[in-house]
Amino acid sequence: MTATRTRGETVAADTRRGLWICWWIFPAFYTLFAVIFVPLTRVMPPPSPGMSVPEIAAFFAAHRAGIQIGFGLLMVVIGGGSILNGLVAHQMRRMTVNPAFAYGYIGTLAVGAIPGCLLAAFLFLTAALRPERDPHILALLYDTGLLSFVGSMGCFAAQYLILAVAIFLDRNKIFPNWFAYVSLWQVVTELLAGPVFVFRRGPFAWNGVISFWEGTAIFGVYIACLIMLVRKAIERPPGARPRPEARNLPGDIHMWVFVLGDLVIFSVYFIVYLVYRAHEPALFLAAQRHLSLIAGTVNTLVLLAGSQLAARAVRAARDGNPDRALRRVAGAAACGAVFIVIKAGEWSALIAGGHTVTSGDFFMFYFSLTGVHLFHVLLGLLILGIAVRELRDPRLRRVRVVEACAVYWHMVDLLWVLLFALLYVMR
Repeated sequence: MTATRTRGETVAADTRRGLWICWWIFPAFYTLFAVIFVPLTRVMPPPSPGMSVPEIAAFFAAHRAGIQIGFGLLMVVIGGGSILNGLVAHQMRRMTVNPAFAYGYIGTLAVGAIPGCLLAAFLFLTAALRPERDPHILALLYDTGLLSFVGSMGCFAAQYLILAVAIFLDRNKIFPNWFAYVSLWQVVTELLAGPVFVFRRGPFAWNGVISFWEGTAIFGVYIACLIMLVRKAIERPPGARPRPEARNLPGDIHMWVFVLGDLVIFSVYFIVYLVYRAHEPALFLAAQRHLSLIAGTVNTLVLLAGSQLAARAVRAARDGNPDRALRRVAGAAACGAVFIVIKAGEWSALIAGGHTVTSGDFFMFYFSLTGVHLFHVLLGLLILGIAVRELRDPRLRRVRVVEACAVYWHMVDLLWVLLFALLYVMR
């Protein structure tokens, strides 16, 4: 018995030692990754998409050695990313979720690494190998590489979403819920990389303040948090339960972290919009007249009604009346569905009238900002669905879950009120 226990303890110690070795690769790899992409290859921050063909040829001539050394080194060390992803997947296997989540996490990262890292590296290495090529071919390699590097959003958005859902469902709480919300921020920034395929200047170009700089800043926060949380997960003994948190706010403290962070992110969007509007107030005002103030007003009233119903649902849940709370949550969700229908009709009318995301800076902001908000509404319907499940199951009916759902829905309402004021009302 003693020998068996000693052997088991030895295996556990070896396993933990291996996890620590993998963990130390984490900060070392991302430090090296930053050195490769920033000072060596000059891919971060990305050069301007507005560069002319001769300027692109000059770029490759000037940075040929750095590109070859940096991306050559990347080909040697890129496998370190697999170790890091495997370490996260190992922690996901400790969660009380289906192993498919861990496999999906690994799979989406493996696929995303091709357009999001390797393709850009190979294209830049190809350009640097023969800088005497036709400059137009160099420009093609340049554009394709940076569009792939910045715009490869699908797989990475799926990866962050898989991790967030796994954290929410996990009863062992290997990672705290607030990190799931940080992962959802990453989903939003990946979606905002989509416009890089359309714009050659401005905040949504591949070097823009929203498509690149804000996304990169949030990614840095995400990686720093992930390194810290994986370390805590390794230190935590198997089977240990997290300490219960004191409740000082209605709902879930992690939801409040997400809400406050989301408000900060949207504040950046609003500031950028106001800066661009200040440069061309007449053009913005002329484009703004094509919006339907009636549709915007109705949608505002619809969301305000939804928030009122969500607040009354919380009151009913606190009063011990789950049936009434359920009806009010369903009413709030119905308001969200009506909002989506009206917004879809409004978008369709604008597009039919020839006003698209490429029809000037105002419509670039309009479709991008209302699109991100629409994503929040869709996510809000999912969150309200969680509240419905809670209220229908007599074994659950946790008031704090209903409160957390209401907090999120109020944030969606607040963001729309601000968007309505900036896009529809401001003169």
